[in-house]
Amino acid sequence: MRKEAIESSTREILSRAGFYLNSGHKMRRSAIDIIARKDRTLLLVKVLENIDGLDKKDAETMKLLANLLSGTALVVGKHYCGGQMERGVVYSRFKIPIISVETLYDYFIEGVPPYVFSAPGGLYVKIDAQKLRNLRELAGYSLGALADELGVSRKAVQLYEESMNATIEIALSLEEIFNTELIKPIDITKPETYEVNPELAEDMLLTDELKKKVFTHLKKLGCHVMHLRNCPFDAITRNREYLFLTWVDRFERIERNLEVIDSIVKVTGKKSVIFVKYKKSKTSVRGIPLIDTDDLQHIDEDDEMLRIILERDEE
Repeated sequence: MRKEAIESSTREILSRAGFYLNSGHKMRRSAIDIIARKDRTLLLVKVLENIDGLDKKDAETMKLLANLLSGTALVVGKHYCGGQMERGVVYSRFKIPIISVETLYDYFIEGVPPYVFSAPGGLYVKIDAQKLRNLRELAGYSLGALADELGVSRKAVQLYEESMNATIEIALSLEEIFNTELIKPIDITKPETYEVNPELAEDMLLTDELKKKVFTHLKKLGCHVMHLRNCPFDAITRNREYLFLTWVDRFERIERNLEVIDSIVKVTGKKSVIFVKYKKSKTSVRGIPLIDTDDLQHIDEDDEMLRIILERDEE
């Protein structure tokens, strides 16, 4: 299955599950292939045939965007250097969860979450630690007695009760001993607060003079401008009150990519602004505010720019 087929299947599954998706057309290479929202769940998905192809720079971009947009970074793939990805197993790279199309289908269409994850040394599961401790004490097992029955050390049982991961064999043995479920499902949609390089958004040499001009002026107004590598928009601009998805380009190019831009704005639900060269008489497109790059140079206060954006956002 090639990347295009994986992305098509992923989009079909998410659409069937009730997600609203961004356009399948792309303006540029991006660390994110699919943006999907359902209620409060926002997924930022990268599709790869070989999951070893996820590089650190794209992973950092995905994690930073997930933090800023209150979303979840997710990779959908087919295989890795060691072989095919297993159904029902969650892999990870740079702390981003990675699943197969089949696992995605099971989770969103069949309602069956994954329970197993891959980590150095093999496959593991998470045990409900508090439930295990309560059951052990209720059944009258000492740490040592339960350890003997499992064939592990007393320290290992103690660590299981402190949320240490367990092998599938140990977890199933515990469930058999206490005749109840102890393995916890993995929620692949749960937003994470990722640790990312705080300089990532600044670590880019801008060669585009138009973008450099706009971002420099925005910073003079007191805005924090995060210009990211391989991002579906040019930057995220933040002032005291709002966060804006930001595009900077010639008006003709914006018009050609309007479907893509509009879909991203609608799916993320975030406020947006487009700084354009030669906007003619337009002040907005599809409800997205436009500001001429030359006009921007005459705006001296952040409050003035914010007023213009909010007024045009309502047009």
